[in-house]
Amino acid sequence: MNGLSNATPIHIGRISLRDMRKKSQKGFTLIEMIAALAIMITIVAIAVPMAIKFMEAQEIRAARTEMSRIFNDILFGDPKNGTFGFVGDVGSYPKSMKDLIENASGYTPYQTCTGGVKYGWHGPYSPDGENLLKDPWGEDYLYYKYDPYNYLIIQSKGPDREKGTSDDLYYPINKEEIPAYGSVLVEVKDERTTPSPFPFPFPHTKNLFVRLYYAKKGKEKSKDKSYKGSPVLFDGQFVHHGLHLIQLLDNKGNILTSTVATVIHGQQTIVHLTIR
Repeated sequence: MNGLSNATPIHIGRISLRDMRKKSQKGFTLIEMIAALAIMITIVAIAVPMAIKFMEAQEIRAARTEMSRIFNDILFGDPKNGTFGFVGDVGSYPKSMKDLIENASGYTPYQTCTGGVKYGWHGPYSPDGENLLKDPWGEDYLYYKYDPYNYLIIQSKGPDREKGTSDDLYYPINKEEIPAYGSVLVEVKDERTTPSPFPFPFPHTKNLFVRLYYAKKGKEKSKDKSYKGSPVLFDGQFVHHGLHLIQLLDNKGNILTSTVATVIHGQQTIVHLTIR
């Protein structure tokens, strides 16, 4: 008789399809389950530390990005949007990083000063507010000023949340000394057509002064140096990154000529004043 009951089993190797059906109905054996569990544990043991390291690397990368932003907000700013950073606007480093998001220390507000140059607190400098002042591990960022030119260093305590350990993070990364101050070298050229009865530089240079304006705690200040025919050098902490008005005056305080110069941190700016 024909029919499925009399069908000849199909063999694959030494195992028939009928045997395979019986085996699948019995489920996994205990040994098979233990082997599968061991494989899963091994995968987890490898994957979890890798995931933790990946997350930590992402947090470190985020911390470095945030520290660079804080550093930029303090020192560089965004001249295209009218700010040279906290230092350029106020003329000094903030007393605390909270001064980046609010004028907590009472600096003079941003205002137009002599020659149209603007000085004063022009914040908030960190749009993200207090969120930017904490690292990915919930700790406050720290910052330090180093003499003689008050080099700026931003620090995070790192993943272990402890200051002074090997995982601490810094910006600049190698603690590079980037000063907030530059220098200005003023050169004067006399193009007046009326000759003097005496040869230059006397008496043209007698009782002439070069005046440089700068900001200090948001307030406008100025510094005078006498001009005697040689270039006049201004350097020091009052020559901060940002805009400075420079004037040449006679002994009566009359302005002979003036210009606005941009001082770049760590660089010397050469200014040419011409008397006509």
